[in-house]
This record gives sequence, structure tokens and C-alpha cells, in this order.
Amino acid sequence: MKKLFVSIILVSQVALMLNSCKKDDDVAVSGVELDKSTLTLKVGETSNLTANVRPSDANIKSVSWSSSDITIAAVDNEGTIVGIKIGSATITATSKDGDKTATCSVTVIQAGNQKEIQGEIKGTRNFVADSVYLLKGFVYVIDGATLNIAPGTIIKGDKATMGSLIVERGGTINAIGTSVNPIVFTSNQPVGGRTYGDWGGVIICGKATINQTGGTSQVEGGPRSIYGGGATPNDADNSGTLKYVRIEYAGYPFQPDKEINGLSFCGVGSGTTIDYVQVSYANDDSFEWFGGKVNCKHLIAFRGLDDEFDTDNGYSGNLQYLIGLRDYRKADVSGSNGFESDNDANGSGNTPITSPVFSNVTLIGPLDTTNKSSYSADFKRALHLRRNTKLSVYNSVFAGWPTGLYLDGSNTWANAQNSDLQMKNCALVGMQSNYGAPAGGSFNATDVQNWFTDVSRNNSVIIGPVKAKIKGAFLTTNEALAPVLLPLANSPLLSGADFNDTKISSAFFNQTLFIGAFGTEDWTAGWANWNPQQTAY
Repeated sequence: MKKLFVSIILVSQVALMLNSCKKDDDVAVSGVELDKSTLTLKVGETSNLTANVRPSDANIKSVSWSSSDITIAAVDNEGTIVGIKIGSATITATSKDGDKTATCSVTVIQAGNQKEIQGEIKGTRNFVADSVYLLKGFVYVIDGATLNIAPGTIIKGDKATMGSLIVERGGTINAIGTSVNPIVFTSNQPVGGRTYGDWGGVIICGKATINQTGGTSQVEGGPRSIYGGGATPNDADNSGTLKYVRIEYAGYPFQPDKEINGLSFCGVGSGTTIDYVQVSYANDDSFEWFGGKVNCKHLIAFRGLDDEFDTDNGYSGNLQYLIGLRDYRKADVSGSNGFESDNDANGSGNTPITSPVFSNVTLIGPLDTTNKSSYSADFKRALHLRRNTKLSVYNSVFAGWPTGLYLDGSNTWANAQNSDLQMKNCALVGMQSNYGAPAGGSFNATDVQNWFTDVSRNNSVIIGPVKAKIKGAFLTTNEALAPVLLPLANSPLLSGADFNDTKISSAFFNQTLFIGAFGTEDWTAGWANWNPQQTAY
């Protein structure tokens, strides 16, 4: 019995020794390294990542793989990555032992070769997403020609020749993207090297009515093109469709007061469809309308230099859901405004009078506080309405400008008095000065105030963006930080809209409860880009 007991003890000691040796031999994972920290892929291209587990004698060397956005770059269990669509994603390898991680930043760019486009586009031309297109000089879609652009297509403007796209009268552009695959017109400069005015811009010319002598005029900025329908205009003229389109780093001043904007509409008719268009970093106005009757929805003017939305030469379309966002450091020496509107350059009575109708606009200026001093002195007014315009705006928000509403000229004031120029259910938020008018005229800022605050118009003044609950919409110096566009809960902007006025009674206008461009739905999601400087195209 004694011998048996001794044997049991010996066996137990041996087992303990073996177990102790086994624990001593286990080597834990201390880290993971990848063979690449950055990777660029074309759409549809694949590449492999290799994960090295440290130390080399670790017992468990297996890792799992994941992607921060599988709609841009997907990865399988072996570390094989495939580019899905243009954008950026982070691939992470995680050790099974210890959850140690390593990452690789993946940029997915357009597949295919670059094709140079210059001169005239004739007949039918198709731009497809497996190629990148470079506009060299003025490229014209001529009378009778059609340019079709597929979702996800990238078109670049050549900086050396100020590449521009001009759709002439009788030409058609069908640039129809999607919320997942927008069409992008952008700079041909590399990531980090893009700036305002890298290329010309996009100009659409139509045959609708304008108020210039003879019913026609030449496009500003150098192109040969004529716009307007002359003696026989067609206000229902159809120049095609822009939908889910971005235009970045465009706009070029060929000579003073003869600039190309980000996107110009010249005598464009109501048969044309414009919906979900973002113009970013424009070197002049983001959007400008020269006559015509084209209707527009869901427009974004982002970090432009001059005016957000400029209307002239008898333009009389309807517009809904517009957002303008300003970089407080960047304004034009000519004076930058949110809205700028003229009947024409001389303020004449030429007909048709400029009379667009806007609803659900939000214009965010440079001032997130009324006492802010570090902003460009070239910023002026949220609305500069002058030279006999009859612009009307409803259910809208204007926030953070040196001056809110500025009415300019006796004929403009007369239009306001008889309600041809109108503002209803609008809010001025956090202005340094809410109202303005030229000195020595027949009316003054107090008259403008009395007109705006008349009870029949149901307008309001809100002390600042914190009260309005839209502080997050103001841009900062961090260009990677996306603006917060939706008003916060209990914002006074989430109610108060009214569509009873005859000017906004048409079926074009969606009747909302909220004022401004947003209620509880962010219609920019998926297709807008708040940091194109870092996007690889």
C-alpha cells in the first residue's frame, strides 16, 4: 500500500512538471504587422495583404480580416482585397490571440484609361465609368448632339487649358448618377494639390426666354456659345438632365466680370431636369442663372468663393431644397453674398423681370457667433437683392452673415412694397446686422426691417445658431470634418413652414413642415463629398 501511495505521488509530480513545461513553452502574441500600410486599387482590382504575427514563435498565428466599408473595399479570410467603388476604407487584421491589430489604408480609384476630350462633341457620345475623361480647353456639345454620362463616371478639367464643358443650344447632356455612384466633374490635380479655379466649369445653354436685347446673349467667360431663344423662345426647352452630380474646383476669371462659374444655366428651359447637384470650391459663383425657366431641387453650394446662388437676366424658375455652406476664410474681393439677384446689369425694366421663387433654403455664412472677428472682410450679405429684381423666397433660413437682408435700389424697394419681391416664413439667425440699404436713398435699413417683420409675412429673427440649434452646420478649418446639417431636436426651424402663397402653390413644391433645407432627413447622404481634397480620382 505504501508503494502504491509513493507511485501515485511520483506520477502526480511528473504530470505537474509536464504541465509546467507546457505553460512555459506557450508564447503569446505581442503584435501584428502588415506588409503594406497604404494601398491604392482600381475599381475591380484585387491585391493581397500579408499579416506577420509577432513574435515569430507565437503559438497562435491566425488573424481575422475586416473592412471599415465593404461597399468600397472588401476583404476575404485570406487577406485578399477587392476594390468595389471609388473611395477610402481601412482594412484591419486582428490576431486570434490577444486581439492585436494592424491596419492598411486603402484608396479605390477609377478603373480604365484616361481619355482626352477636346473640340466638339457631335452625334451621340457616351462617357462610361471604366474610363476617366479629361476636358482640354472648351469642349462643346453642339446643336443636335447628345452626351450621355453613366453613373460613377469621373470627368476632369485640364488645368493647363482651363478645360470646360459647354452644352450649346440644341445640345443635350444626360448626366444621371445615383446616390451610391454620383458623376463627378473635378480637378486633374493630385490629392492635396487641388484649389479653387483648377479648371473652367460646366455651362448649359438653352432656347428659353432671356431679357437681353434680341432675346439672345453670349456666354460669359470666353466660350463662343450663344444662349436664349431670340424672337421665338421655347421656355419648355429640354437640355437634358443633371442628377447626382458633383462639380469640384471649377470657375475661372478669364477677365474681370467675365468669369466661368461652377455651374452656369444660360437661357435653360423648364424641360431640363436638375436635381441633387453639389458645387464645391468654385472660384466664382457656385450656381448662376442667366434667364430661362429651369427648375431645380437639392442643390449644394460648398466652400465657394463668390456668391452661392446668383440670378440674372430674367430668370424665373422654381427652386427647393438648397444649402450653402461658407468657409469663413474665403471670400471674393468683389464682395461675397449668399443670394445675389439682378434683373440685369443696369437694373432696367427689360422683361421678363428676374423673378425666381425659392423655398426651403439654408444659407450658412462665416459667423458662428455675432462677435466673431477672424473672417474675411469680403463677406457681405446673406441676401443682396438689387437692380429691379423680383425674387421671392419662402420657408428659408439665413444664418451667420455680416448683414442679413440688403435691399438695393428704388425699383427693388418698389417691388418689395407691392409684393412682387417677397419673403415669408423665413428666419434670420445670428447676423451682425439684420437689415441694410444704401445710404442716401429713398428708404433705409429701418424700412427694410419694418417690411421684413410685418406680421403678414410671418418672418422671424433668432439670436444665434445655438438658439436655432444649427451650430454644427458652420464650417471649421478642419476640412475633414463634415457639417451637421440636420437641426437638433426641438429646433424652432423644424416647424413653421407655409405653402399657401400662390407663388409656391404649384405641384413642383413639396409641402414641408420645416423651414430651411432640412428636417429630419439628410438628402446629401451617400453622394455628397465634404472633403474632395483627399479623394483619389
